[in-house]
Amino acid sequence: MKNKSNVPRPRKPSTFDRYVAERSAHIEKIIEHTLRVVDAKNYSNLTDYCKALAAIISEIRAAKAGDPSTPFYNKVVRPFSYVTLLRNEGYRRLVSAMFEHSRGTLEQPEAVSESAMLKIASLNAQLNLLKDRLSGTKTGTGSNALADAGAHENIAKLREYLAITLQVYTKLRGDFKDITKVVTTPTEKYTITGLYSSYGLVTEIETLQKIDEGRKFLEYLSKSVAPVD
Repeated sequence: MKNKSNVPRPRKPSTFDRYVAERSAHIEKIIEHTLRVVDAKNYSNLTDYCKALAAIISEIRAAKAGDPSTPFYNKVVRPFSYVTLLRNEGYRRLVSAMFEHSRGTLEQPEAVSESAMLKIASLNAQLNLLKDRLSGTKTGTGSNALADAGAHENIAKLREYLAITLQVYTKLRGDFKDITKVVTTPTEKYTITGLYSSYGLVTEIETLQKIDEGRKFLEYLSKSVAPVD
């Protein structure tokens, strides 16, 4: 006959086990909240991102020490270590997912169609050409060219073409604002300043400045040249 005293009994969950489980679940919620308020795009690597997160998490946990509904109530809460975010599988999975998502948004934008990029390049060329033509029309010390009826008509047409081109260009820039980036200061990654897409450099910053000059030139013409009936 077997001795019943030797049969192992199932271990009952202790109060401490329940506390640890509740605390872990609560920490995960705090991490998820912190991930929504700390922008991962501002950090170049995962470690620095975790350090920023850990600082916020520490402040939240300290504040929770006065909340009876949390497992931190009346506890001495130590600063939360960024190493915990890196080593704990569950925490790291949450943090890494957000960090990788931010990298994808920043460095791998949704591909702009090649035809759209060609259209932008074509618009840039048209703007430069129109500006050169307009500058060439308004030359000399007097206003003989502007007084000529043919010159008036040419300027009116060019002004219209330039306005339409600028409108299309502005709309394209607006539609693609989330997947393009203007770099005004050279960096290790972006050595040339200008407009970038997922295909690389679209145009240099000088061209963007010329487009802006063309916009201002168009406004000047609209004020200085009377419309043709």
